[in-house]
Amino acid sequence: MEAPTIAMPVPSDTPFTPGTIIVRPVSAFDVACILAALWALVKVLRAARWRMKTTQLQGPPRTSIIYGVSKDLVASTNSGAMYERWAEEYGVAYNIPTILGRSAIVLCDPKAIAHFYARETWTYVLTPLSSTAIEGLVGKGLLWAQGESHRRFLSKFCQRLIR
Repeated sequence: MEAPTIAMPVPSDTPFTPGTIIVRPVSAFDVACILAALWALVKVLRAARWRMKTTQLQGPPRTSIIYGVSKDLVASTNSGAMYERWAEEYGVAYNIPTILGRSAIVLCDPKAIAHFYARETWTYVLTPLSSTAIEGLVGKGLLWAQGESHRRFLSKFCQRLIR
């Protein structure tokens, strides 16, 4: 089987006439580099598009490139106080950097939490094994419910929370 080739123009200082084309084989390394560059370009373009379309929330600065603020939260004796301090500084909805460049949005307002979970009932679907395990541990309640039953449980729970 013959290797694929790429046509390249020849420099004018070669014994060939200018404009002559030399063909060289393409290695697997070249193909891998091209695919890696295309993958990186797609990732950068998706991230830029996402940043332009979403509201950028403020939050604490990243203290570690790998761990974000997760290492600080684990090392803290009172991580709840850290969340409360950030809520005072950045507002009731803020963004915290997490592991490997990811981020998490933290909501501290009960009405915002109720609104979010009332709208996102279909996002959190349990596997049958998880559903059985949760039912065995805590019974059929808010953690166990899915879909419309989750919405009903949650609306009752949030009404009690807001009062």
